[in-house]
Parts: sequence; C-alpha cells; structure tokens
Amino acid sequence: MSSVQEFLQGVAKSWTHQSWSVRLLRLWLGITFTYAGIDKALDGGFLNPDATTYIGKQLAGFAQQSPISPLLNKMVEHATLVGAGTMVGEIAIGLATLFGVLPFLAAVAGAGLSASLWLSSTFYTTPYFLAPDTAYLIMWLVFALSVMPRKRTVSRVLNVDRRGAIGIGVVGALSIAFASLGNFFARPAKIAFSAAKVVTKQGGGAPTNAIVAISDLNVGSALQIKLTSGDPGILIRTATDAVCAFSAVCTHQGCTVDYDQASKELICPCHGARFDPLQNGKAIAGPTRAALTEIPVQISGEYIVSS
Repeated sequence: MSSVQEFLQGVAKSWTHQSWSVRLLRLWLGITFTYAGIDKALDGGFLNPDATTYIGKQLAGFAQQSPISPLLNKMVEHATLVGAGTMVGEIAIGLATLFGVLPFLAAVAGAGLSASLWLSSTFYTTPYFLAPDTAYLIMWLVFALSVMPRKRTVSRVLNVDRRGAIGIGVVGALSIAFASLGNFFARPAKIAFSAAKVVTKQGGGAPTNAIVAISDLNVGSALQIKLTSGDPGILIRTATDAVCAFSAVCTHQGCTVDYDQASKELICPCHGARFDPLQNGKAIAGPTRAALTEIPVQISGEYIVSS
C-alpha cells in the first residue's frame, strides 16, 4: 500500500469513528480556519506595511484597548513574521482538523488562537455573545474533549506513527502551498496614504491655527494629524477648494483608520469598517453604524486651518 493510500484511508477512518455531532463541529472548524488563513493570504495588504490592512496596524489598533496590550506592542515590532505565522498556522490547524492529523493538538492550538484573538480584538465587546472569538474558543475546547485520547500519554497525544508522520508532512506542505498561492493571486493592497511632510507654521504670515500649507496637500490626498485631545486624526483634501477632517479613532473598537486613496474611503484595519469622508464620515460598511467624529477645518488663504 502506498503512503498516499495509507494516509487517505486513515483520514476516512477518522471520520467514520466519530458521531455526527462531532463530525459537524469538526467540519465547521476545519473549513473555517482553513478559509481564514487563505483569506489573509489573498489580502495583498496583510503583509504590506504601507497598506491599510497591514497586520502591524491591526496589532497596534488592538493594543489600544486590549488587556494584553504590552504583548501586542511587542508583536508589532515583528508584525510581518507574526502575520505570516498566523496565516500559515490557521491553514495548518484547519487542514489538520479536516484530515484528522494530531486532532487533539490541533484543537488545543485552535482554542489558543481563538483565545488570543478574543483577548486582542473582542475582549470588551458587549454583550459578550457578539464576540465570535469566544464562541470559537468554546467550540475548540468541546472538540478537544471529544478527541482527547483516553490514555493521555505522549505517544497517544502526538500520534507519531507512520500515518501521523505522513499527515504532518502533508498538512505542512499544503499549508505553505495554500499560503503561497494565496499571496500569488492576492487582491491588490489598499495603500494607506499620508502627505510626505507637514509644515505647520507659527509665524511667517501663517495663522496660529494653521495645520498645513495648502500647497503641501494635493487634491485626493490625506494627512495624519494629532488632535488637541491627543487622539489621532486625519485631514483630507477632497477638492481644490474643499477639505475635511475626522478623528481617526474607529467607532467600533477604537482602532486607527487609514485613508485609501483608490476608493477614497477611510478604512479600519482591525475589523474592516469603512467610512465615507464625503458623507461626513458616515459608516458605509463593517461592524459599526456610527460615523467618525468630524473635526471642523477650512481653507484660509494659503493654509488649511482648524475652525
């Protein structure tokens, strides 16, 4: 019998020996986590530091309101590596669950990843049942209990027989292959845009409330600014004679939004909320319906000023 036949027979056997309730849970978790990893691979901005959906910006946004913010701030320093590991890890967990390769360890890893996502991005979601990460944490724990070996020895848990070794190789190879293919066919990145220089001048004819010289902010471009409250803001020149500004704090979970020059929208990298600056910061997509806080600005002579 070939190694491939042996592996496939083992996969089929792992399904037939489970109840329908466990099969349904296993199918859902396996498909969902595999899709989650592939979806990240298909996002051309996930590993691109200049993109609005860059993992580093997501981690920095999560850190603003997470109970594990010190850990997340450390992860920001290695964001690309963390993003690649998360992407491949999710695919590997999903495939291992579907193929029955080290199922108990895969379930524990899935629970751990769900717990970290809960602590990072949805810990303060209220009511708690609106946070999907908590539901996935419980589902993974239930699945782990259902596939836990009766004799919890190292050899039983690791399942290091011939089929287990083949399975690990298959899952590893497919995870890397899916991630690589996803990156190859990735959607174009949405690039975060900010002006190259800020020339807020006090003197030389500039008013005291000047933010930037109008000549330094092209039409269709944006500039990150700091509000008097200390919060991040964003200034956009929408036309030759029109500007607008908003708090860059997303009204969903407090992450910092970026301006996407292609779509002319403000996009939250954490949960995908989208806001239209031409409609006074109105939420047009994503998990929030509250508009961004608009900051009064206007053009005065050669400068954009707070009004």
